[in-house]
Amino acid sequence: MGALRERNFRLLFIGQSVSVLGNALVPVALAFAVLDLTHSPADLGYVLGAETAAQVVFLLAGGVIADRLSRRAVMLGADSVRGAAQAALGALLITGHPSVWLIAALAAVQGTAGALFMPASTGLTPAVVSQANLQQANQIQQVAQSGAWSPGLRSPRRRPRLRRARSRAGSRRPIGPPRPSAASCSSPKASRAKVR
Repeated sequence: MGALRERNFRLLFIGQSVSVLGNALVPVALAFAVLDLTHSPADLGYVLGAETAAQVVFLLAGGVIADRLSRRAVMLGADSVRGAAQAALGALLITGHPSVWLIAALAAVQGTAGALFMPASTGLTPAVVSQANLQQANQIQQVAQSGAWSPGLRSPRRRPRLRRARSRAGSRRPIGPPRPSAASCSSPKASRAKVR
């Protein structure tokens, strides 16, 4: 991994990995907070929608700002704003019961900061890694980002459950609906269904 041997890229990669992991946990924390507060899936949709809408609306502006200003300054500023919004949300949840609109507003601030951060971070990689290691650096970043967002998408328990079900059945027949036997198709009604 030649890209990780370069100090500047290594520091950027570690910082971005921690940031992406934290950002992947925020929607989970928001879901628990809103559902605990209101017990309403609709309110959760409003909060997550506010964050996503702000991110979509300000993403193009984030690209323009990242091109005009220092990428480092944009990233530090966006992460500072995002961290402040998350700290304010955490303080509100610990000290009392904030309203859904306040949680949605803080989620929108986080989405806006994320929209400013993304284009700046994407354009920063070529500046901190040599041209020979640029493709590898991009691949490493993409794997890290995918890994941070995907742990909840797979269930490691599925396979053991299937094995247990097969061993209980006592056969190697795949699990699924039973196949019709000749005896079950002996009635005229079943025969017609089989022909169709």
